[in-house]
Amino acid sequence: MVNENEQIYYSTFCRTPNITRLSIFQINFYIYASFFIFVHESRSTRMKLKKLLTHRKNRTVWRLMLNNESILLIEERDLAQRQVFFQCFDITSGGQIIADLQLQEKFWTGVEAFRGDIIYFHGYRKPDMPWHQGISAYSVSQKKIIWENADYIFAFFDENILYGMQQEFESTKYYAVNPLTGELLGEEPHDETFIKQRRSEAQAKADYSLYNFPVQFTPESKPLLDPLISDGVQPGETVVEYLATESLLLVTLQRQNTPATYDQRLVGIVIPAKKVIFNEIINANQKTALFDSFFIFKDKLILINNKEKVIVYSFIN
Repeated sequence: MVNENEQIYYSTFCRTPNITRLSIFQINFYIYASFFIFVHESRSTRMKLKKLLTHRKNRTVWRLMLNNESILLIEERDLAQRQVFFQCFDITSGGQIIADLQLQEKFWTGVEAFRGDIIYFHGYRKPDMPWHQGISAYSVSQKKIIWENADYIFAFFDENILYGMQQEFESTKYYAVNPLTGELLGEEPHDETFIKQRRSEAQAKADYSLYNFPVQFTPESKPLLDPLISDGVQPGETVVEYLATESLLLVTLQRQNTPATYDQRLVGIVIPAKKVIFNEIINANQKTALFDSFFIFKDKLILINNKEKVIVYSFIN
């Protein structure tokens, strides 16, 4: 059984000139290939965005991080009270896993990495100074610190090994550490060239294939974007950045609403139908242009609204 649209499509295909010259294999191939394109375009046209979760605590959203599975970590800072809080959400279900987590140091704490079940926190050598100090490994499932070392400084991950370093008076020592237990696995050669090469190789192996990030608009982007967004751009708006996938274009448009402030609007357009499925102000009354306010992870659109609200949408076909 085929639906009415499919019947119309097959009927059109059968009127193709010279079809009798094709082999049965070629006919079947063209039918299936064309049907796939038809279904793909039909599904793209039906694409929608469904709001999965909204989080806001009237604090500044400092950082978002995912563990490459389904847990979103939000770092928020209350700059007036000088406190930092951490939230964890399951972006598959929308449920909150960790709420308002704080470590013993309430402000001078940050995140080095988030891998699997473990968040790797760092402290600072001195307040108001940029140098990190110490590693605290926090298990999201157990809701507790499972190991910590005040002497190590996080360097980088290479697959399943955490590399830490220790500053000495005239040199730096590097150590291989078990990231699950904090157990020392061995000391690395005291050779900065070797360490830089190891770090570079580890960075090259990092997998970001599950992510799509926006890029800033340039004059070279104009021929690509103009045919798709020309109908949606309002007078006085300019393109700030955009993100393009096979079937979707997300564009940030900015307009000056007072001599000193800007609004930014995010528009989602289905390709090739040019159907708008998302159109909202995501940053209002900002003094400067804001970049990297949204990105895609797997089948989720994650955005920061006015630097203090995090919203996650699911793509639905």
